[in-house]
Amino acid sequence: MTSAGGIAATRRGLMLELRPLLSLAGPVVTAELGWMTMGLVDTIMVGRVSPEAIGAVGIGSTLSFTVALAGIGLLLGLDYEIAHAFGSGCMEDVRRWLVQGAYLAVLIAVPAIAVVWIGIPWLAAVGIRPEVLRQAIPYGRALSWSLLPLFLLTAVRRYLQALGLARPVMVTVLSANLINVAGNWVLVYGHLGIRSDRCVIHARRCCPTSSGTGVWACPWVTYCVSVWGGAWSDCGSVCASA
Repeated sequence: MTSAGGIAATRRGLMLELRPLLSLAGPVVTAELGWMTMGLVDTIMVGRVSPEAIGAVGIGSTLSFTVALAGIGLLLGLDYEIAHAFGSGCMEDVRRWLVQGAYLAVLIAVPAIAVVWIGIPWLAAVGIRPEVLRQAIPYGRALSWSLLPLFLLTAVRRYLQALGLARPVMVTVLSANLINVAGNWVLVYGHLGIRSDRCVIHARRCCPTSSGTGVWACPWVTYCVSVWGGAWSDCGSVCASA
């Protein structure tokens, strides 16, 4: 009986922990899957343009994402600091780390963008075909301007997740996927009255530069601006309930 009671108590404890775990981990996992889906959709849609276009998108995205990982890695340290401050009930430190994260995002974005701009033409030295590199250079450089919004998003995401608010990140990434599909459909294929020869040629050459920049940058800037104001409200509600 004692053993059975212990097993039942353990099961109840696991069930009590499972719900908050899933409520936090579910949106985080869904957001990560959303990131992967965005890249997959880009590859599928650009693949209809030309083999050179799909190669250019792959090269430009890989270089930009590699540089972005270095900046994101620096910002991951906010997880511990914000969670530690929140756990100790020091909301002033929580806000301070959010602001410092934004400063760091701006600081690391400048050299990150410079690395992409300077580094992508040097890919010719590793045997990239000229017709692919000719399209990868403008695409990669346009995509590099999304690094600053991406780093700002990372700082805000660290803040929200440390406070247990992962759902806004999930909603943003899922909505960005919809914007990504719509932007590709309009700018890569030239729909909705944008089908001029100049626009279509530019979109196909840059694979698509305008779509890549707009789809990556605009949702992140909008999200950071909107959530930044909401973050202080979240702090106030958390403090009130504490």
